[in-house]
Amino acid sequence: MSTTKVVIYFMVMKDTNFLNLLLLHRDNKSCYLIKQQVHTSSVIIWAVFKKTNLFVSFKGHSNSTCQNSKQMNTKYLIAGLLGAVASNLLGWLIYGTLLSSMIAEASMPGFQKPIMEFHWPFMILSNLASGFFIAYIFSRWAHITTFASGLTAGATIGLFMGMIYDFVFYATTNMMTMQGYLLDIVSTIVITAIVGGIVGWWLGRGK
Repeated sequence: MSTTKVVIYFMVMKDTNFLNLLLLHRDNKSCYLIKQQVHTSSVIIWAVFKKTNLFVSFKGHSNSTCQNSKQMNTKYLIAGLLGAVASNLLGWLIYGTLLSSMIAEASMPGFQKPIMEFHWPFMILSNLASGFFIAYIFSRWAHITTFASGLTAGATIGLFMGMIYDFVFYATTNMMTMQGYLLDIVSTIVITAIVGGIVGWWLGRGK
């Protein structure tokens, strides 16, 4: 079996549960850079190229790196969908039921459309964006895997998101009074906190 040299780099992240593995292969015809995140319980036994195929073995791992990556992607997708469903239901409960009259009083006439005039495809896209945004931050950057930590992180995200767009709208439009915008900020905090808790809980399942 003909082999070529493999240069292996390790970079330990702040979250010590994970390790970044970079494998760099060079020959006369090609250069490959493969980045894979693996659990620190993994120990590399060997890495070898045979022609253009890379074979990597990890001690203590019954699943291959590709299988682990596929599982993470599946978990991320489900977390994003759960977050989207939760965001939609909570939005209906808070904006459409509990605070509907208060927000209507604090808004200019015609500000809110009747439910029959909603553009539902864009409503669905908005909720999907919310769910996958939080799931991406939690799974790829923050590594949040509990309901409690997701709740806290979600509330923090909601606070800053609400302040960013509500204060801009208050400064530049006449859509709502300050009371209405403050209600919206509080509502955003509650929704993103619960969505964050659900997403964090799902990402931590099986660990």
